[in-house]
Amino acid sequence: MALEKEFLKSLSWRAHASATTLVVSYIFTGKLKIAGGIAIVLMIIKILLFVYHEKLWKDWVYSPSK
Repeated sequence: MALEKEFLKSLSWRAHASATTLVVSYIFTGKLKIAGGIAIVLMIIKILLFVYHEKLWKDWVYSPSK
């Protein structure tokens, strides 16, 4: 149950952050299509960076001491 809540929390945060990116991009460009493209690209990049960060963190925290 806790994992399910964490997953839903992650999804809601990503949606909130992407909506913020969309609005700010629209304010700067004045074009919804460009703002949407920026929001989608950044969402993909941030998800990939998060996965990479989690892997590095897990390897560092849980690696045996040398």
